[in-house]
Amino acid sequence: MRVAGWGSEGRADDGGDDGGDNRGGRDGGDECAVMVVEAVRERAEELQSLAAATAEAQAVDAAVSAAAAAATDGPYGGTHVSATASSRGGSSALSSGGGLLGSDAAAAEASPPAAWAALRAFLERHDTAERNFRPAEAAARAILATGAGLRLPQWLTAKFTSGRGTPGSSGMARRGANPTALLTVYLQHGRLEEAARLALAELRSYAASASAILRTRLSSSWFPEPLLRHACDRLLEVGALDGLRVELEGALDEHRRRAEADSRKLASFSH
Repeated sequence: MRVAGWGSEGRADDGGDDGGDNRGGRDGGDECAVMVVEAVRERAEELQSLAAATAEAQAVDAAVSAAAAAATDGPYGGTHVSATASSRGGSSALSSGGGLLGSDAAAAEASPPAAWAALRAFLERHDTAERNFRPAEAAARAILATGAGLRLPQWLTAKFTSGRGTPGSSGMARRGANPTALLTVYLQHGRLEEAARLALAELRSYAASASAILRTRLSSSWFPEPLLRHACDRLLEVGALDGLRVELEGALDEHRRRAEADSRKLASFSH
């Protein structure tokens, strides 16, 4: 046994036996290192989740501001538009662009569900036919423009697609809905899968619900075919969406053939 100190060769000497080892100490150190790494990983995940929630809340807040501007501007605007900030317990004038939360700091404190609920409540009140449903369109554009990877909730897309499949509906120009606007928004923001599924749903539901007479009435058979063809072209950009492109092209071709057959049928009735 040697006393701890400096050995004859100038190396630190802990005074232990020459044949001893420190495996127990190393094992303890390894366990401690693993715990530290795990704690750092959990904290990083927590911060990442918090950042995502904050970005989502701020994106929805921006959508409220955009919707408020759309509700205030234009021939049907001109009134002071405000809403209750349910996530904050107060109210703010939204037409100023300050949003429902009022600031980035406030948005960071809000939960995404509360922000979505506030947007929904605002649109339920202000997104009307008199405003040509511009607030909902502006909100959709703002959400998709953030680049936060958010999808539009079903309740918001339903504002554009209500009445789908109703017998006698006017195709994509039906009263009280505007699926063409939603399709345009999707394409402008590169949401090609959503655009393709929307177009397919509109074409298929119309074909299944309308009679030959209704389909050939001008007011009941309008579809933005150039825009739908443009959607097909855009789908060529993403190989993974090739199946959807083929389905959409097939639906468009079927729509054209059906319209031609309906026209021939009705023409025969006049003789």
